[in-house]
Amino acid sequence: MDKHVAIARLQEIAALYQTADAGPSAVELSEAPLMGDWQFVLYPGGSVCLSGHAANHTGLPDQRIVSSRSFGFDAARTWARTGNR
Repeated sequence: MDKHVAIARLQEIAALYQTADAGPSAVELSEAPLMGDWQFVLYPGGSVCLSGHAANHTGLPDQRIVSSRSFGFDAARTWARTGNR
């Protein structure tokens, strides 16, 4: 991976952690895909992801998926921040 690409990706990851702490805005929630019948999944190496039925995803048909790494979620489990959002 190119050094500049790696640095940009690390900056994106840092921003994900910061926005996960603050929680999503009303606009972000209204534009986000939905995941039903979901559960936490632990990947080898310790990454926490979500597995469930995704709907309204911009890049995928409505189907069961495993998300990218989860960077945060609220205590009521009404939203989660993943690496691709």
